[in-house]
Amino acid sequence: GKILAIENYIKDNIIYSEGTRYSSIKEHLKNKEIGSNGLLRLYMYMFDHNNIKYQLWATVNKTDKKFDEDFESFNYLDDYYFYFPAIKKYMDMKNLGWRVGMPPSLLLGQKSLQVKIIDMGDGISSSSYSIGMPDMPTCSETNEKLSMEVTVNPANNKATVKMHAEENGYQNYMRTI
Repeated sequence: GKILAIENYIKDNIIYSEGTRYSSIKEHLKNKEIGSNGLLRLYMYMFDHNNIKYQLWATVNKTDKKFDEDFESFNYLDDYYFYFPAIKKYMDMKNLGWRVGMPPSLLLGQKSLQVKIIDMGDGISSSSYSIGMPDMPTCSETNEKLSMEVTVNPANNKATVKMHAEENGYQNYMRTI
């Protein structure tokens, strides 16, 4: 749907680069280069413009740091991702290898900051936040099913094996790298 179309357009046509010198969304689109703040603003604009309901979450790669809810500054949170309640899927805005669906496992399994944008009117907005843990994908969403049929020929002591594998979720993604 619309979410995937927006994500595909941005990830296929705009280069993500920290340290970009452009400040407005128009400049980013014209020059096809964008940094993380601009990328975040662009996705939010596109989702809002297309009436797509989303939740914005901020966290940190759990292999780098642990989310610390007692630390009063959230400057260390540099990984943002979106959750779409209507379809119960995630989107990592910076990772070109992932599309809407399952979030990178490095971002899940720890607390995150849910950012809520509040429209104050007259083009002014503010935000509030809450700390929570997004839903983890279930085993039925990320699994590997393997069935095998083994036939042994006693005349020549040889076995014939027929194997069928079905994968979805993280295992399937990791094989494509």
